[in-house]
Amino acid sequence: MEAAAKPARAGGGSAPDRLSALPDELLRHVLSFLRSRQAVQTTVLSKRWVDLWRSVPAIDLDVTDFPENNSSIYVNWGKMKDFSTKLLMFHSAQFLDAVRLRLGIFDSRNHLRDDVDVWVRCLIKHQPLVLDITVSRSFGLRFQIPLVDSPFRRLKTLELYGVFVDHGFKERLNSGCPVLEDLALHRCRNEFVAIQSDTLKNLVVHGCTCRSELLVIKAPCLISLSLKFPHGCYTNGISLQAGNSLAKASISIYCTELSQSGQTILLGGLSDVTSLELYGFSAMVCLPC
Repeated sequence: MEAAAKPARAGGGSAPDRLSALPDELLRHVLSFLRSRQAVQTTVLSKRWVDLWRSVPAIDLDVTDFPENNSSIYVNWGKMKDFSTKLLMFHSAQFLDAVRLRLGIFDSRNHLRDDVDVWVRCLIKHQPLVLDITVSRSFGLRFQIPLVDSPFRRLKTLELYGVFVDHGFKERLNSGCPVLEDLALHRCRNEFVAIQSDTLKNLVVHGCTCRSELLVIKAPCLISLSLKFPHGCYTNGISLQAGNSLAKASISIYCTELSQSGQTILLGGLSDVTSLELYGFSAMVCLPC
């Protein structure tokens, strides 16, 4: 093998650069699967790559990409802020396919929340198809998505982790997200009393805390539903108003405070499902075959 390789090098032979032969549009699509810092680092490859990151149709900012002195625990927020500010300043895509923010060790300092508010406001203006925001449950000042004038006209997927979701969520969801199909709330603080959407197909609510004793879900196009409630959450149950399209449901209740009537109300809304998983229930209800 070595002997065969030498004549090839001597004759100037080399492996073709097939990646660089791809059109810019396809290269930008490939870069959209990288975190934003990695995408920007491709500028060192060649002159052709210098400006590709500016129009990548996705923004993915992860705080763990900015460690403090190579530490896996502490982060350099100054570097994170400097990079994110410049990225948003020079990014030129009119619309974005996806926006992902990973702020897993975010703390309660005011200036950090203000920084993120600015980034989110800027990113929302690009009308993303996917908006995915993760913050820490220990965030004492209750980070929530800042209000903006323009609604989410293109948003199809909304995933929030550790975010404070206020009373106006129902109204903004129904009127401001006209094409939303997927909604996932993980370990959020839910202040709303209802989830209402005429287009929602997949709903996940896991480990969220709340003050409301009853949750109303109105989603006539719902196909799949996954609910996991901690102790003391929605003690009077969930009123589910879904259409005949609901085919798959998984419900887990990790508390004994949900009343028999509350359990029965919830189970009664699952009469049309073809795949059903239940955990923690004690109530009995007859479901049609």
